[in-house]
Amino acid sequence: MACVINYIFLYGAILIGYFVAAGVLKGTGKVMRFGQIIIPILTVASVLFGDAIFYTLIVMKHQHVPFSGKLLNVIVVHLWEIESKGRGVLSLVLR
Repeated sequence: MACVINYIFLYGAILIGYFVAAGVLKGTGKVMRFGQIIIPILTVASVLFGDAIFYTLIVMKHQHVPFSGKLLNVIVVHLWEIESKGRGVLSLVLR
């Protein structure tokens, strides 16, 4: 959905966090120190991976290129640069 409307939703990230927490709690059976540490780490990692996929799909759409591991790798390597700019996708696509 985010790729279609070119917008990433905060509520999607919150939902991802909920599912990560639910999965960890179901796997461990209770909240313990490990869960308190791993839940935020997995949540941030999944949101960043989702952002990388989002930006990869945007580049594929605008540049008319197929998906490849190399393209995803380039996006992941430059993800901080892309995220730190307000409209980083446009500068990436127009290179």
